[in-house]
Amino acid sequence: MQKFLFLLLIISSFVSHSQQESTTKKRQHIKELVFDDSTIQKLQQLKDSGAKTIQLQEANQARENISRNADGILQLEKEQTAKKKKAAIVRIGIGAALLAVLIIGLGRRKK
Repeated sequence: MQKFLFLLLIISSFVSHSQQESTTKKRQHIKELVFDDSTIQKLQQLKDSGAKTIQLQEANQARENISRNADGILQLEKEQTAKKKKAAIVRIGIGAALLAVLIIGLGRRKK
């Protein structure tokens, strides 16, 4: 008896949770939909306006990326010129110190 009730429970659960045949309903629903010219035009306008907004957003993002990249390049260039300037000043200082040592050395030699 328990096996019979268990089997009945399993079968009823499969039947209650099974999918209904909806393909015929979908076909009937599609046949009921009738698009007139104004609806098609409105849909096309919505599609075009959506495409335009997407293009504008992409263009704005591209501009922002370009400006950020340009700012980054300018910053790197300034850093490199500062490093070069500092290195040049150090070389000039070393050269001036060696020139002073040379002049002092030549001056002592003559005496």
